[in-house]
Amino acid sequence: MTASTAQSPFGALIGQYKVHPGRRRSIVGQRPVLQAGTLVRLLRGQSGVRIPHSMGCLFSLCGHAHQRVAALAWNAAYPQADPIPVAPRALLRLETARDHLRGMALDWPLRLGLGSRAVQWLMELLSCPAMSASTSKMTDERAIQFLGLLRNLINGIQGTVHNSPLQLVEKWRPLALSLKPELNALDVLHPDPLEQNLRLCEVARAMRLDADFVQSPTWRGQCAETGAWTRLRHRQDSVGEEVSVWTRLSSRWREVVDIAFASQIPEEAQQDPLLSSGALALGEGSAIAWCEMARGLLVHWVQVDERGAVVDYRVLAPTERNFHPQSTLAYALSELRTDDARSAQCLVAAFDACVECTIDSLATGLDCA
Repeated sequence: MTASTAQSPFGALIGQYKVHPGRRRSIVGQRPVLQAGTLVRLLRGQSGVRIPHSMGCLFSLCGHAHQRVAALAWNAAYPQADPIPVAPRALLRLETARDHLRGMALDWPLRLGLGSRAVQWLMELLSCPAMSASTSKMTDERAIQFLGLLRNLINGIQGTVHNSPLQLVEKWRPLALSLKPELNALDVLHPDPLEQNLRLCEVARAMRLDADFVQSPTWRGQCAETGAWTRLRHRQDSVGEEVSVWTRLSSRWREVVDIAFASQIPEEAQQDPLLSSGALALGEGSAIAWCEMARGLLVHWVQVDERGAVVDYRVLAPTERNFHPQSTLAYALSELRTDDARSAQCLVAAFDACVECTIDSLATGLDCA
């Protein structure tokens, strides 16, 4: 973040994190927009389509997911009105794949010190029509067509292994495999709908009663991480599996592949949805809604009045879980040497904050060859 950006009102809302390898307090920072009272001051009195529009502006990096969840939440909280249209599920998959690929192209070179040839290849990846096409008012059929273009691109990549995005970060694999922070996956979503509703009610209660909860969220008394590697559909497959930083880092590309090839199968024929989303009405004008997006599980809670206008609004995003001061990431950083910026950089890239994250270390640690 530049000095000029930091001084602007919008820049001040974005926030940032700083990590300190080898220190007990290894993660410092927050997003001011999520501070108690800040978000609701921006949204209070809004209703209908204005809410997802505002959320898309406030959280532009993953704006499509915030817009989707905001629409689901308001529809569930105020069912007596005409519902806000919710984007088709195929578009959620397409946008999630795009978010993953944008992160690889824009974040990996900065956080993992990739050379100019890798940067050039990743930027070429962004020129694929599936990445550059406007998704405004895109239909389900059109989104599936673009997922087909993405599948064709991946087929070409798979034919030349050395062009895989994971190959570009191959030099980080030994280190990433050696870093094995304990996995405590967020398991709010559940295969049993009744059990899932109970868990969502627990989350909603915490969000409603404590306005600061979303800045330092826990799950049943513990910090829990969320990301592409903790999806509901992975829950059974990952039992007993050793999870490393490489697992977390590589899961993004693997999910892009899953998304592209799942588009060949009709939604109703898929045994497990690739990305879960939905809403739960809580009564008296309140609701909770959720969506599995690129960085993990996103949750919104809303309270509206008798006219459907926002009275209170909370957002619980993946970054605040993964960069919690007592998170798995924080503990792993605190166990490093103070000059081990390379391991710190690898950890930060894997957990993938959606705001600026810098490393305060005695050495830069990056190999930019």
